[in-house]
Amino acid sequence: MWTCDRAIVSCSLVALLGLVAVGGCASSRQQGAAPVRSADPDQLGLDELEREYQQSQVTADPLEDLNRFVFGINDRVYNGIVWPISRSYCNIVPEPIRRGVGNFFHNATTPARFVSSLLQCRFDEAGMEFGRFVVNSTVGMLGINDFAAARLGLVIDEDEDMSQAIAALGIGDGPYLVLPLLGPCSLRDGVGQLADWLMNPLRLIEPWEVYAGLATIRTINEFPQTFERYQQVTRSAVEPYTAVRQSYLEHRRARLAR
Repeated sequence: MWTCDRAIVSCSLVALLGLVAVGGCASSRQQGAAPVRSADPDQLGLDELEREYQQSQVTADPLEDLNRFVFGINDRVYNGIVWPISRSYCNIVPEPIRRGVGNFFHNATTPARFVSSLLQCRFDEAGMEFGRFVVNSTVGMLGINDFAAARLGLVIDEDEDMSQAIAALGIGDGPYLVLPLLGPCSLRDGVGQLADWLMNPLRLIEPWEVYAGLATIRTINEFPQTFERYQQVTRSAVEPYTAVRQSYLEHRRARLAR
């Protein structure tokens, strides 16, 4: 078993993992977020500015001052540290290998998606997740090759997560948060992400340094895609913090409404 210190270090590295996540770069959680229009105030009408202001007022953000501070730090880390490392990695590692690495980590996170689908009574998706996991973990060499999709047509349009299962119980968003490295989330989504992580079998790998290395590889491998979406939102926004917050919340609500 891990010592307390080791667990803390590992949790920190898992937080780095969440860059793809978020939404959250906020991974993988900002997927599908619509780009914000031009940031030049002279090119924006009054209605556009009023709309951004009104949206910021209706969003539950009681910790806005702290969130803005963390947002600024995250932005510097994304642009100044993680992105240069990830870009160099992509220049060195061929795309087929990067795709295989992504497949491996996606396959490893199947348990959370499977449980989430069951809790939402999405039994077809739960069965699909189980079938994909069995096939890809064996014939697909631990998921490196997505054999289930390529040869059997087992494809799921959009992943489930434990936050969606919690929302299905009628639990609301809670306050908006910006977490160090992880980026934007609601209180409910933060609890859901913790549940997702607890069901990730890779976290049980020992020694903990091996898991830490895998977490770092996943972050670097997936960061370019999520960073591109992050830039779409922030680059042209009048108020980047507000734009990211609204984009994230709209995306999550769209996921819940499907």
